[in-house]
Amino acid sequence: MIEPAILPPQFIAKPKVPLEALKPGESGWVVFTDMAIDNGHRAYIDPQASIQGKGRNRILVTRTDAGFEVFIQDTDLDWEPGWYNPRQWDKYERYVPVVKITHEPQEIP
Repeated sequence: MIEPAILPPQFIAKPKVPLEALKPGESGWVVFTDMAIDNGHRAYIDPQASIQGKGRNRILVTRTDAGFEVFIQDTDLDWEPGWYNPRQWDKYERYVPVVKITHEPQEIP
């Protein structure tokens, strides 16, 4: 019988870590739809969003003493105002305000 190959450890899925597990000064990439915008263009983030690798459709979230800061690198991303509405969708009740947003006008390859 042929012995099956063993997958190297770097290819094994890591446990999902939520943003809320970050300590001040730590960062992680999340899918851009984990941030929602209200009608006043104010931003809110899901603290239970799973940290992922850098890539398209991702934003970088850094936890600070003040809260979560967001860095937007992908210029193709956009958000529809009004999606954040905790009275209409229960999932938004856990979202917290984003304290700062910065961006860099370049596309991710």
